[in-house]
Amino acid sequence: MEESKACMQTALRSLTRKMSSEKEMIEKLQKKNYSVESINLTMSKLKQLRYLDDTRLIDALCEEYFAFKKYGPIRVKQVLFKKKFDSHLIDETMLNHDDPQRDQEHALYWGQKRMQRLTQKERPAQVRSLQQHLYTKGFRPDTIRKVVQVLIFDRQHDFE
Repeated sequence: MEESKACMQTALRSLTRKMSSEKEMIEKLQKKNYSVESINLTMSKLKQLRYLDDTRLIDALCEEYFAFKKYGPIRVKQVLFKKKFDSHLIDETMLNHDDPQRDQEHALYWGQKRMQRLTQKERPAQVRSLQQHLYTKGFRPDTIRKVVQVLIFDRQHDFE
């Protein structure tokens, strides 16, 4: 009983600092050498109290990564996989947050920022650098192609 209480306190202390996925929390508690029984009891209580809810957490993280960090969908998906969420939850959430228009706006934002540094380079180097930068930000190839067309070849009609 004492171990279960200590396990719960450790989990709550951890959650006050940073929200965690269920798998992350289990790993943290296992590292502290709590018994499987105590961990299972703690996890069920945390879920019951809604302190641990992967779907809500994934949704909030998607909002943060799309709205504030302006990442592309591929990068957001990678970040969520790193946080050890179930792949079916990630796929479901990504479908709900799919917005090609937003992705194009964010890619254009990052592209314009990158182009400020590329004014002295020749066109092929600009294209390559811009494409690489947008890939690292997690945008899809079709979105990258459109942004390159707009920023380097100045074809505004391709963007709509």
